[in-house]
Amino acid sequence: MEIKKVSIIGLGALGILFGNHFAKRMPKDDVRIIADRERIEKYKKANVYCNGEPCDFHYVTPEDQCEPADLLIFTVKYEGLHDAIQAAKQHVGKDTIILSALNGITSEGIIGQAYGMDKILYSVAQGMDAVKVGNKLTYDHMGMLCFGDQKPGMISDKAKSV
Repeated sequence: MEIKKVSIIGLGALGILFGNHFAKRMPKDDVRIIADRERIEKYKKANVYCNGEPCDFHYVTPEDQCEPADLLIFTVKYEGLHDAIQAAKQHVGKDTIILSALNGITSEGIIGQAYGMDKILYSVAQGMDAVKVGNKLTYDHMGMLCFGDQKPGMISDKAKSV
């Protein structure tokens, strides 16, 4: 499967970092930032910046009808995970691959309970030096999302697609 549509929920440091990365490499409408209307208005009014440049994000609300994402990335804080799972439901289809960039080891199981463990790739964010102050993110080193299947030794088609 080719990743053509990416949805991200959570516009903290990692959401901005990876959202900006994808937005610079894919058609604007194919990278969606999921947020409620109030947050979207706030983001549009004050803008969101990455290393001094305004981000040109395509925002969608949880209620907006859309086709499922090929890749859905959760970058919310743990306290917001349950709400984010509900907010992202329009973006999950039968072939959606889900990554969680939350710290810890429990978010994948929680997301998997809602959408199916077959959609989950385990991941960890590492190596970034991102600092977010207000609506401005700065970094020198982007770092990476390391991801893979739960069982070692095999590389699934999901992992190959991502």
